Amino acid sequence: MKKKIWKWLLVLLGIIILLYLLLQTSWVQTRLTNFIANQLEEQLGVDVEVGKVDIDFFYALKLEYVLIKDHALDTMLYTKSIGLGG
Repeated sequence: MKKKIWKWLLVLLGIIILLYLLLQTSWVQTRLTNFIANQLEEQLGVDVEVGKVDIDFFYALKLEYVLIKDHALDTMLYTKSIGLGG
């Protein structure tokens, strides 16, 4: 019984580590951000585009090529790069 519990804990720990490592890649971060941008587009009815994302968890965030258009498709915000932290 104890071996089974330890086995499941190790599998769970492995999954957590794998997810953490995947979230460190710019490709996964950009895909996740595009998903969030699409949700914002649907809820707010505005166009939101993000070219690239780089997140250093607990330290810094960098968004590149951010474009937000209003309902009339006029540009509300466009920037080559926005950064927080680091």
